[in-house]
Amino acid sequence: MTIRNVFAFTGGRTVFTGEVEDAPNFIGPCDCELAVEGRGPTRLRIEGEMFHAAPGQRGLSTVDTVDVSLIRPALGKCWLRELPPPKR
Repeated sequence: MTIRNVFAFTGGRTVFTGEVEDAPNFIGPCDCELAVEGRGPTRLRIEGEMFHAAPGQRGLSTVDTVDVSLIRPALGKCWLRELPPPKR
């Protein structure tokens, strides 16, 4: 997902909206990597898709700690990528 907007809610929930290429109809809970231009990646647990924000836009949320002040200046230059499931 290319992040186009980020929202921080009371209670610790963060919602990312943006475009997803080659995505399924619904994005379920998964581990993701948050990459912000110029910074190392951070691992997050995504709770799954909340809504389709607008045509071509998707909305994903997490309750993991996210510093939105680092993301907002880099909108359009930060990404969420799904990580492969852990090996058993």
